[in-house]
Amino acid sequence: VKSTPLGQIPTMGAKIIVLAVCSMSVVLLLYGSNLLFYHRTAGLGDLSRSLQSIGKYMGSTLRFSVGEFLISFAAIKALVCFLIGLLVMFISIQTRRSTTAFLICAGMLAVSFALYAGIPLNSQAAILKYLNFFGLFRAQDLLGLYLNLNFWGWPVSLFDAGLSAVLLMVCVLSVFNGCVFAKSGDTDLLSWDL
Repeated sequence: VKSTPLGQIPTMGAKIIVLAVCSMSVVLLLYGSNLLFYHRTAGLGDLSRSLQSIGKYMGSTLRFSVGEFLISFAAIKALVCFLIGLLVMFISIQTRRSTTAFLICAGMLAVSFALYAGIPLNSQAAILKYLNFFGLFRAQDLLGLYLNLNFWGWPVSLFDAGLSAVLLMVCVLSVFNGCVFAKSGDTDLLSWDL
């Protein structure tokens, strides 16, 4: 991939846009096909009914309809996929070796899973349970659980904390990717050493 006539930052911007579109497309394809299958086999019912009318989400504090929940669910999944893609892109630019990048990404996902699986729901460390990749990817928890996380003595809802964390990390990683790519001076990121 060659840089644009305007330089390397617009090239990275184009790559980030393509990553965002691909993330949204994959989420829509996967979850949309599940939703379409469920609609054809069992039916979805009235999508304008309250989210709290579904037993699993009776404790949700969000005033969403079922349709708004489904849209929010897909949007959060797409944002987290985009975030993971940005992180993989950042690690790949930094390491310049595909095996090293793969091992770092696998290690981060393993640690994230261990935190999510190993920390109890109401522990002091619940912030580590929910504000990692596995916790953030469970959009149903962000939208459905009534849970406040302890931020240095201040209660912050899981939804607010999770959405803020994802948006902040997406912005920071987008800027970091642009800066690191521009400083690297080498636009041929596909010629990694194994």
